[in-house]
Amino acid sequence: MNIFNFVDEILSQPFNNPVQTFEKFSDIDAWLRDQWAGLFRDLLNRRSEQSQLSSLSNEVKQLGELNTTLKRYMETLLKASKQPGSEQVIQQEDKRLDEARLRGEIQKTSLFTILRAGTSGTAASADEIIDAILKSNSREELANALFGEKYPNSRDYVVNSPAMETHYEEARKIMNGTTGASELKK
Repeated sequence: MNIFNFVDEILSQPFNNPVQTFEKFSDIDAWLRDQWAGLFRDLLNRRSEQSQLSSLSNEVKQLGELNTTLKRYMETLLKASKQPGSEQVIQQEDKRLDEARLRGEIQKTSLFTILRAGTSGTAASADEIIDAILKSNSREELANALFGEKYPNSRDYVVNSPAMETHYEEARKIMNGTTGASELKK
Protein backbone atom coordinates (compact mmCIF):
# COMPACT_ATOMS: atom_id res chain seq x y z
CA MET A 1 0.00 0.00 0.00
CA ASN A 2 2.80 2.45 0.89
CA ILE A 3 4.52 1.83 -2.44
CA PHE A 4 1.49 3.19 -4.29
CA ASN A 5 1.45 6.29 -2.08
CA PHE A 6 5.14 6.75 -2.80
CA VAL A 7 4.61 6.48 -6.58
CA ASP A 8 1.67 8.90 -6.38
CA GLU A 9 3.82 11.37 -4.44
CA ILE A 10 6.59 11.20 -7.07
CA LEU A 11 4.15 11.65 -9.92
CA SER A 12 2.54 14.65 -8.21
CA GLN A 13 5.85 16.57 -8.04
CA PRO A 14 6.07 19.34 -10.67
CA PHE A 15 9.73 18.59 -11.53
CA ASN A 16 12.62 16.21 -10.78
CA ASN A 17 10.42 13.17 -11.11
CA PRO A 18 11.59 11.25 -14.16
CA VAL A 19 9.25 8.32 -14.61
CA GLN A 20 9.81 5.69 -17.27
CA THR A 21 7.12 3.13 -18.06
CA PHE A 22 7.83 -0.25 -19.59
CA GLU A 23 5.69 -2.74 -21.46
CA LYS A 24 7.90 -5.79 -21.11
CA PHE A 25 11.19 -6.92 -19.59
CA SER A 26 13.17 -6.36 -22.79
CA ASP A 27 12.21 -2.64 -22.62
CA ILE A 28 13.71 -2.45 -19.13
CA ASP A 29 16.82 -4.27 -20.31
CA ALA A 30 17.33 -1.92 -23.28
CA TRP A 31 16.66 1.20 -21.20
CA LEU A 32 19.15 0.16 -18.50
CA ARG A 33 21.78 -0.66 -21.14
CA ASP A 34 21.39 2.84 -22.60
CA GLN A 35 21.65 4.42 -19.14
CA TRP A 36 24.74 2.43 -18.21
CA ALA A 37 26.35 3.13 -21.57
CA GLY A 38 25.84 6.85 -20.99
CA LEU A 39 27.29 6.65 -17.49
CA PHE A 40 30.28 4.66 -18.74
CA ARG A 41 30.88 7.20 -21.54
CA ASP A 42 30.80 10.03 -18.98
CA LEU A 43 33.28 8.14 -16.80
CA LEU A 44 35.65 7.63 -19.73
CA ASN A 45 35.37 11.31 -20.71
CA ARG A 46 36.16 12.42 -17.14
CA ARG A 47 39.17 10.11 -16.95
CA SER A 48 40.42 11.43 -20.26
CA GLU A 49 40.00 15.04 -19.09
CA GLN A 50 41.74 14.27 -15.80
CA SER A 51 44.60 12.67 -17.68
CA GLN A 52 44.92 15.73 -19.91
CA LEU A 53 44.82 18.08 -16.91
CA SER A 54 47.42 16.00 -15.11
CA SER A 55 49.66 16.10 -18.16
CA LEU A 56 49.19 19.84 -18.51
CA SER A 57 49.92 20.33 -14.81
CA ASN A 58 53.17 18.37 -15.16
CA GLU A 59 54.18 20.47 -18.16
CA VAL A 60 53.49 23.68 -16.24
CA LYS A 61 55.65 22.41 -13.34
CA GLN A 62 58.45 21.59 -15.79
CA LEU A 63 58.18 25.06 -17.33
CA GLY A 64 58.37 26.56 -13.85
CA GLU A 65 61.53 24.60 -13.13
CA LEU A 66 63.00 25.60 -16.48
CA ASN A 67 62.16 29.23 -15.75
CA THR A 68 63.93 29.01 -12.36
CA THR A 69 66.98 27.46 -13.98
CA LEU A 70 67.12 30.13 -16.69
CA LYS A 71 66.78 32.84 -14.04
CA ARG A 72 69.73 31.38 -12.11
CA TYR A 73 71.82 31.16 -15.30
CA MET A 74 71.06 34.77 -16.17
CA GLU A 75 71.88 35.97 -12.67
CA THR A 76 75.14 34.06 -12.71
CA LEU A 77 76.05 35.51 -16.11
CA LEU A 78 75.18 39.04 -15.01
CA LYS A 79 77.22 38.68 -11.82
CA ALA A 80 80.15 37.18 -13.71
CA SER A 81 80.10 39.94 -16.32
CA LYS A 82 80.75 42.53 -13.59
CA GLN A 83 78.87 45.05 -15.70
CA PRO A 84 77.89 48.19 -13.84
CA GLY A 85 74.25 47.94 -12.77
CA SER A 86 73.98 44.15 -13.13
CA GLU A 87 73.14 43.72 -9.44
CA GLN A 88 70.50 46.41 -9.80
CA VAL A 89 68.93 44.57 -12.76
CA ILE A 90 68.78 41.37 -10.71
CA GLN A 91 67.18 43.18 -7.77
CA GLN A 92 64.64 44.91 -10.04
CA GLU A 93 63.64 41.63 -11.66
CA ASP A 94 63.35 39.89 -8.29
CA LYS A 95 61.10 42.75 -7.13
CA ARG A 96 59.02 42.50 -10.31
CA LEU A 97 58.62 38.73 -9.87
CA ASP A 98 57.62 39.19 -6.21
CA GLU A 99 55.04 41.77 -7.27
CA ALA A 100 53.63 39.45 -9.94
CA ARG A 101 53.40 36.60 -7.43
CA LEU A 102 51.70 38.82 -4.85
CA ARG A 103 49.21 40.15 -7.41
CA GLY A 104 48.43 36.57 -8.45
CA GLU A 105 47.87 35.52 -4.83
CA ILE A 106 45.64 38.55 -4.18
CA GLN A 107 43.63 37.69 -7.28
CA LYS A 108 42.95 34.21 -5.85
CA THR A 109 41.43 35.57 -2.63
CA SER A 110 37.74 35.68 -1.89
CA LEU A 111 38.12 39.42 -1.20
CA PHE A 112 39.20 40.03 -4.80
CA THR A 113 36.38 37.83 -6.14
CA ILE A 114 33.75 39.69 -4.12
CA LEU A 115 35.15 43.11 -5.01
CA ARG A 116 35.39 42.16 -8.68
CA ALA A 117 31.70 41.25 -8.68
CA GLY A 118 30.80 44.32 -6.65
CA THR A 119 32.66 46.72 -8.93
CA SER A 120 31.23 45.38 -12.17
CA GLY A 121 29.09 48.50 -12.54
CA THR A 122 31.92 50.88 -11.64
CA ALA A 123 34.27 49.97 -14.48
CA ALA A 124 37.10 49.20 -12.03
CA SER A 125 39.65 46.91 -13.63
CA ALA A 126 41.26 43.92 -11.96
CA ASP A 127 44.52 45.88 -11.64
CA GLU A 128 42.70 48.80 -9.99
CA ILE A 129 41.11 46.43 -7.48
CA ILE A 130 44.44 44.79 -6.70
CA ASP A 131 46.13 48.21 -6.36
CA ALA A 132 43.39 49.34 -3.98
CA ILE A 133 43.83 46.19 -1.88
CA LEU A 134 47.62 46.62 -1.81
CA LYS A 135 47.53 50.30 -0.91
CA SER A 136 44.77 50.22 1.69
CA ASN A 137 45.51 50.04 5.41
CA SER A 138 41.87 49.46 6.36
CA ARG A 139 38.59 48.35 4.88
CA GLU A 140 37.45 51.95 4.92
CA GLU A 141 40.41 53.04 2.77
CA LEU A 142 39.71 50.14 0.42
CA ALA A 143 36.01 51.01 0.16
CA ASN A 144 36.79 54.68 -0.45
CA ALA A 145 39.32 53.83 -3.15
CA LEU A 146 36.90 51.57 -5.02
CA PHE A 147 33.48 53.08 -4.35
CA GLY A 148 33.87 56.51 -2.79
CA GLU A 149 30.61 58.36 -2.27
CA LYS A 150 29.24 57.32 -5.65
CA TYR A 151 28.29 53.80 -4.50
CA PRO A 152 27.39 54.14 -0.81
CA ASN A 153 25.74 50.71 -0.43
CA SER A 154 28.79 48.88 -1.76
CA ARG A 155 31.07 51.09 0.31
CA ASP A 156 29.06 50.41 3.49
CA TYR A 157 29.07 46.66 2.83
CA VAL A 158 32.88 46.57 2.56
CA VAL A 159 33.29 48.68 5.70
CA ASN A 160 30.61 47.10 7.94
CA SER A 161 30.20 43.48 6.90
CA PRO A 162 31.78 40.92 9.29
CA ALA A 163 32.28 38.61 6.30
CA MET A 164 34.26 41.31 4.49
CA GLU A 165 36.42 41.73 7.59
CA THR A 166 37.36 38.05 7.35
CA HIS A 167 38.10 38.30 3.62
CA TYR A 168 40.12 41.49 4.13
CA GLU A 169 42.20 39.86 6.89
CA GLU A 170 42.87 36.88 4.61
CA ALA A 171 44.28 39.22 1.96
CA ARG A 172 46.33 41.13 4.57
CA LYS A 173 47.91 37.87 5.75
CA ILE A 174 48.95 37.06 2.20
CA MET A 175 50.40 40.54 1.77
CA ASN A 176 52.23 40.42 5.10
CA GLY A 177 53.70 37.02 4.30
CA THR A 178 55.13 38.11 0.95
CA THR A 179 58.54 39.70 0.70
CA GLY A 180 58.46 43.05 -0.99
CA ALA A 181 54.79 43.66 -0.22
CA SER A 182 55.58 46.78 1.76
CA GLU A 183 57.46 48.25 -1.20
CA LEU A 184 54.43 47.62 -3.44
CA LYS A 185 52.24 49.76 -1.19
CA LYS A 186 54.24 52.86 -2.13
